[in-house]
Amino acid sequence: MSRRSALICALVLSSFTVSIPREARAQGETTVTILRRTPVRTAPSPSATTIAILNPSTFAVTRFKVNGDFVQVLLNQIDRRQSAGSYGYIATADVDIDSAATTAARAATPTPAPAKPAAAAPVRRDTAVAPPAVAAPSVAAPAVPSQGVASPASAPARTSPTSGSYALETADGLRPNNVTIEPATHLGKRGVRVAVSDEGRRRMQANERVDELAVIEGSDFSNGVIEAEIAGAPGPNAGEGARGFVGIAFRVQPDLKTYDAFYLRPTNGRADDQERRNHSAQYISHPDWPWDRLRKETPGRYEAYVDLVPDAWTPIRIEVRGNKARLYVNGQAQPTLIVNDVRTGEQGRGAIALWIDPGTVAYFRNLRVTP
Repeated sequence: MSRRSALICALVLSSFTVSIPREARAQGETTVTILRRTPVRTAPSPSATTIAILNPSTFAVTRFKVNGDFVQVLLNQIDRRQSAGSYGYIATADVDIDSAATTAARAATPTPAPAKPAAAAPVRRDTAVAPPAVAAPSVAAPAVPSQGVASPASAPARTSPTSGSYALETADGLRPNNVTIEPATHLGKRGVRVAVSDEGRRRMQANERVDELAVIEGSDFSNGVIEAEIAGAPGPNAGEGARGFVGIAFRVQPDLKTYDAFYLRPTNGRADDQERRNHSAQYISHPDWPWDRLRKETPGRYEAYVDLVPDAWTPIRIEVRGNKARLYVNGQAQPTLIVNDVRTGEQGRGAIALWIDPGTVAYFRNLRVTP
């Protein structure tokens, strides 16, 4: 593979030793370029424990091995404090390998990982009835231009999406943004529980627009298929308008405010009110195209009915091709919702994230990404 430019970013690496036999391969110095922020794991599996989070940077290594969908490297060659013989695994989709000689990058001083915020009672934002709309422009806003996630502007665009499976049975590899994340068993299946954090609630009480995301570290998605099992229901002390909002965001930008998403309103699926049923599934594109603006300016175009049961595990499938996207629910052969003008555009790309809205306690498991 060709060498790529890389940002000079911090390396955060915890002290962890993995007992794995030495790899016999040694062919001089090899360049390993980290293309995006990505986890280093204890084993060649997306569900293995995260040893470290690497930011885009380039390292010279003398031992490496491609192990299926992962690259095995000596930890002390990406962090000089690690003992010889300890290995870590990086997803092949997140690195480039070049056998040309290079100068090894020096690891930055480690910084402590941010503490996870405590759980808090959620508050309402999205309701079945749109609030008074802000004045909209007389012409439709243009599509949001594509922006890369944690990659330099000079780096050539990658043409294939991240692929892989994420069991989502621990918080490893998930970066919280205004949410708490914890392992949980829900209805007999292991997954993660996601709810709004104290900080998220404080910001909402200050009338800030808050995006509640759990970003999958190292993900870089443009086109392909995202599948997952999700469950959502109104949480304790949720307001009357809470619907159990739960979904998946994609093409998430580094600001964690710009992205597309499909989500469900589980309590609407079997409501006695037909209009409310018609709002069971939703497409949004933040920050310019939230649900209330889309409903006001183009009623019915970005929402649809689907049969849902609150708090039940619900399989979803999202297909994205350029500026077209489709949402499938409960294994149905036909899409629940079709969007032919995805706002991030033909070349949009970014991270994948678990998405909730205030008033919700949600569960996620078994996420898969394929081209």
